[in-house]
Amino acid sequence: MTKFVTMEVDAAEVLARKGGAAGIVAVLEVLGRRRDDPDADYIAYRLNELDAGGEVPVVEIVESSGWEMSDDAAVALRDLKALRRFPQ
Repeated sequence: MTKFVTMEVDAAEVLARKGGAAGIVAVLEVLGRRRDDPDADYIAYRLNELDAGGEVPVVEIVESSGWEMSDDAAVALRDLKALRRFPQ
């Protein structure tokens, strides 16, 4: 992982931890737009770790917020749920 990717992962984590639903949706938006970029997988895996470890209930926060998401963010959330094996 390059320094650039590491910074992206760190920034995504800060947004997920401190930004509430808006921060998480912003990260999901980027993940959706970059779904064909293998470097974006690192961000998705970090969100998954935060959610799976109970540190930041990413899926629950987004789904309970009622936040309207773009198609890109919705695809990223679906993919994140698939990583966790949540019901679609």
